[in-house]
Amino acid sequence: MVEVKAEEKMIEKTSATIDYLTGDLNRRGMYEYFDELPEDQDISFMFLDIDNFKSVNDTYGHAMGDKLLKEVSKTIRERISNSLLVRIGGDEFVVLPMQGLPERAVVGMAESILNSVDEIDISAEIRSIITFSIGIVMNQKKSMGLDAILPKCDAAMYEAKRRGKNGYVVYSTIEDLFEFKQMIEREKNSALHDGKFGITYMPIMNIASTTLVAAEARIVWNRGKTLVWQEDMFRDILEENGFIVELERYIFEGICEMLKDGNSSDLGKIPILFTLSGTNISRVNVVDELLETVKANGLNPDQFIIQLDNVSERVDIRRVVHFFENLKSAGFRTSIKLFGSGGVSVVTIKNLLLDYVWIGKDVIGSLVTDRREGLFVKNILALVSDLNFEAIVSGMDDSMQLRYLNSYRCTLGSGQIFSRPLDKEEYVQFVIKNFSDNRKVLRFDFDRSLKDTTGTIEARYFGTQEMVFAYDNALQKDVLQFPGGPSMNGVVEFDTDIVGAESYSIIIKFRTDEFNDWTSLFYIMYENGFMSYMPFAWNGLCIYRMKDDLEENGWFDVVGNKIDNGWHTAILTFNHKSSVIMLYVDGRMMGLKDNVFHPAETRRVVLGGDIYAKSFIGAVDYIEFYNYILSQRDVEKMFSKKR
Repeated sequence: MVEVKAEEKMIEKTSATIDYLTGDLNRRGMYEYFDELPEDQDISFMFLDIDNFKSVNDTYGHAMGDKLLKEVSKTIRERISNSLLVRIGGDEFVVLPMQGLPERAVVGMAESILNSVDEIDISAEIRSIITFSIGIVMNQKKSMGLDAILPKCDAAMYEAKRRGKNGYVVYSTIEDLFEFKQMIEREKNSALHDGKFGITYMPIMNIASTTLVAAEARIVWNRGKTLVWQEDMFRDILEENGFIVELERYIFEGICEMLKDGNSSDLGKIPILFTLSGTNISRVNVVDELLETVKANGLNPDQFIIQLDNVSERVDIRRVVHFFENLKSAGFRTSIKLFGSGGVSVVTIKNLLLDYVWIGKDVIGSLVTDRREGLFVKNILALVSDLNFEAIVSGMDDSMQLRYLNSYRCTLGSGQIFSRPLDKEEYVQFVIKNFSDNRKVLRFDFDRSLKDTTGTIEARYFGTQEMVFAYDNALQKDVLQFPGGPSMNGVVEFDTDIVGAESYSIIIKFRTDEFNDWTSLFYIMYENGFMSYMPFAWNGLCIYRMKDDLEENGWFDVVGNKIDNGWHTAILTFNHKSSVIMLYVDGRMMGLKDNVFHPAETRRVVLGGDIYAKSFIGAVDYIEFYNYILSQRDVEKMFSKKR
């Protein structure tokens, strides 16, 4: 009777340490095995996880999932020789390689396992779904304890997953990262409690006019008097441990308080872009929480651009669609991050209710020096525009990038060329200097009058012949006729303050009846030079010219195409801040010229001629003066409406 009981105890002990499904050691068995090792024993571990195992269970059922686990166990055992295999739970396995194996041999074992998927005895459909992610830890002393060693294996395995799955990572290559993660884990709660997390604001500019249109809120971790960590250093780690949700809630409340304090000033007119982690997709009440915080501070949701981060093809697109639908219904503006750099594809964004698409620095970094990269960026921006979204390009660092992106129809951007990230006080001062809500447009329709459409400003006619308003059959309205003649004869002159030496856009709809070389349609004389738009100049091409009289070779020309004697619309823009002139004809950008001179005081503003050549012969329907820059997108919208 005693012998029977002893046998029963042996059976009980064996079943308690063996995995019932695969026959491998289980977690308890691994601990017992580990405890029996000598204290000075060097041990290596391989931690393995089956990628996409949940998809197999969800699609094919748990019975098929169990079969997969058994076949995977069998396949691994065939490739690890006399090493020990442990199933520690779910789809996770641990291999304890034979003692004394060098790292190259353990890595070879891992590579053999990675390459074994096609040999697993299960359907081809399932084999096409799964891969392995493996973490390797080499030469750990038994005295360290299993609970200190296994987290290292786990960290290496998850790093393999982060890198795209179907691979291995050796812990020694990420040891510093692991220790960094542990430090963040220890300090995150006290840092939040002690107010060490803060906010900086990165200005988002209209790159054509260099005016402030929005600001990106960024999280910083103040580590000391001078040491500040930017969010790129810790955001991914806080997403892994789930702390990011609590931190984002805290930061959003801080942004709302800042806007509340400045809501009666220009500060409240500038939307703040706030980035939410992709983990929020599964949070049912996240939009309600945002809206509640906004209303509690007396703000409006359209003062915010809510941007979603870390959205990939592995995320359920239906949840993402629903998330943005809820944001738009609540009144928020919307954006998605990292389009074009491996995070988000067109398959994802085409179904979303978006206002903006964020394009990162890694996308635009080589667009100036690499033609293929330039074409790639150009096509990404064209795609975003065709989907009726607006691109925000970050990481603009130099004027050449700015020039290329401007020509690629990009409107909004941020980067060191405009500003570094600013704290609250610096941001308030930046707003005061760079935000303009004083946009003005003056239009002269020449409806048998030289007054503007408000009737408050009147131009003056100079000429030996009487001013003529003639009916145009094509337009079916009266237009102002220019008779031509010698220099400055039969012209219309405006007050000099209508176009100063600052940034402007000018739109002229005109018809040329007689083509004379180098005749100006529109002309501005400055104290130190002039500007002129000539419909028929060098080789019959139209030219928008800026001239610096103080430089012998101070000619700055944008050359357009040839113009016939029909009606055309020319748009001239001058950006005083970036020193760029641009020419559009009939809605099409002809080109740009940068590094133009800065004009001084305006002396004359003339329509129909200049002091150098014969006066213009033709007609003008209207002219408009803007005290700001029209972007290429603005121009395209104007002409799409006209069509």
